[in-house]
Amino acid sequence: MLLKKASADGISFLETTLPNLIKERLAKTKVVGFDLDGTLADSMEIRAKLFAATISDFAPETSSYQPQIAELFFQVTLGKSRFQLIEEAFKTFANQTPNEAQIKQISLAFTEKYSQVDLPLFEDAIQTLKNLTQKGYFLFLSSTTPQESLGVDIKKHGIGHYFALTLGFREGFTKETHHLPYVSKILKTPTSQFIFVGDGQIDILAAKKSGAFGVAKTNGRKINWQVQPDIIISHLTTLQSL
Repeated sequence: MLLKKASADGISFLETTLPNLIKERLAKTKVVGFDLDGTLADSMEIRAKLFAATISDFAPETSSYQPQIAELFFQVTLGKSRFQLIEEAFKTFANQTPNEAQIKQISLAFTEKYSQVDLPLFEDAIQTLKNLTQKGYFLFLSSTTPQESLGVDIKKHGIGHYFALTLGFREGFTKETHHLPYVSKILKTPTSQFIFVGDGQIDILAAKKSGAFGVAKTNGRKINWQVQPDIIISHLTTLQSL
């Protein structure tokens, strides 16, 4: 299984074994956290297109900008909330500033739109969750998706039973700052015994700010990491051998 270790002088490739320092750190792991979209679910491209379509439903004048609005959606991986992206899309492409009630209405419409579409999990997601659970790890889910919409996603994917906690965005309760410390408090386990896996800058930032081990999962996208992950993986199955 091919694995990459992020380092100051670039990415070095590690085959079959991990450096002792990383092995020692992973041996202490008791809790594994996951992002959902782009990490467990192969959903980012579809969601981006549906986000753009939802914006155009409410602001038809933005229809010709759907590719740009879809690209804007990927800023969720940088930590922007869905509500922030809706507001930015309207300001940039419709020259409007929606109020809070309108933003929530648009967000719910977006949830309704993607709940009717097949958003598949990556083929190795279920086996990885099952394997880690059987090994005795506590698992949790941390997402920038609003909490009420995250519940819809989890139910649709049928994965809720794998997680001790599922955390989405709420005002004043974000992935970057609050989720991992909250899980640490609830599970009475220090974040130094956490692994957090995600596909975006916000995931690695959340891990690093809390003292967790940050694992970046790539999906063919080139990312200039602002904060270096501890390791980079291409497939979730890699976690089964850690």
